[in-house]
Amino acid sequence: MYGPWSSSAPVQCKDPRAVIVGDVHGCAKELRTLLRRAKLRPRCDLLYFVGDVIGKGPASVDALRDVRALSLSRNGPAYVGAVLGNHEAGFLRWLEARTLGRTAPPTSHKVEWEKWASALSSAERMWLRELPLDMALPAEFGHVRVVHAGMVPGVAVADQRREDLITIRSLLPNGTGSALPGPRGSASWAAFWRGPEHLVFGHDARRKLQRYPDATGIDSGCVYGGKLTALILHHSPPRLANESAATSLEKQAAQPSVVVPLGSPLQAARCATRAPCMIHVPAQKGSCAKEAPLGTEQGGKKGGAWGRGGKKGKPIIVEERD
Repeated sequence: MYGPWSSSAPVQCKDPRAVIVGDVHGCAKELRTLLRRAKLRPRCDLLYFVGDVIGKGPASVDALRDVRALSLSRNGPAYVGAVLGNHEAGFLRWLEARTLGRTAPPTSHKVEWEKWASALSSAERMWLRELPLDMALPAEFGHVRVVHAGMVPGVAVADQRREDLITIRSLLPNGTGSALPGPRGSASWAAFWRGPEHLVFGHDARRKLQRYPDATGIDSGCVYGGKLTALILHHSPPRLANESAATSLEKQAAQPSVVVPLGSPLQAARCATRAPCMIHVPAQKGSCAKEAPLGTEQGGKKGGAWGRGGKKGKPIIVEERD
């Protein structure tokens, strides 16, 4: 059996997809709906999470266990991985201080974290501790890397600060990162990122979906009454060493596959195509639906700028087309 963060897994199909899920934040009901709608194929598709699987929402322990169970399942996706989010990092720091008998830093999450500490097994805690800060997708999906918050433009991936990887939202005029969503004189770091890889990130719910030449943000604020988003990329087989460029182009024309284009914003299409696409599940009643979600100041009606869902509480599934 492959471990949850193994760099390779036995893909047993010819056309695997990479499904990248935005910030879950304990919205376990929406996560289950999203994964069901994504129709993940056992031992075929690859599944990634941008971090903050836990925190704020009503069912963080359930969401964590769902993701971990997928990563350990013999009949689950060919690969399941997640990166460390700021909520996982904060809980782990608090848990370490508590375990060592040190004075834990003051936090507004203490009541929630006490519940997690009592509920989670030692194996589940270890699973959290092993989360990486970033993950590169296989080359067949394009030059794509998953990170929770982002990176500072102009700094090599290997030289990025841990704090920026899990908290950055904005870029200050002096070129340093800021965790604030929009201080005066700042802009999203993603607007200035120029590779070398296309970054897929979460963390910045206030700005909602973000599409820049070399970065795509998919935190659409589910825990605030918004949506849970998944970005789906299709596999593009590499050209064989002894295969001519003309033959390769003929094969691509016969069975087109679109990977993330570097240098141009990722344009999502309907998921019936092989182009990059997004699936959205609105926050559901009994879970993360809110009467006053984040962003209501942006002009939304009752339920805010995010939307509310279908009749009788059933979710509306939206496939974006640009």
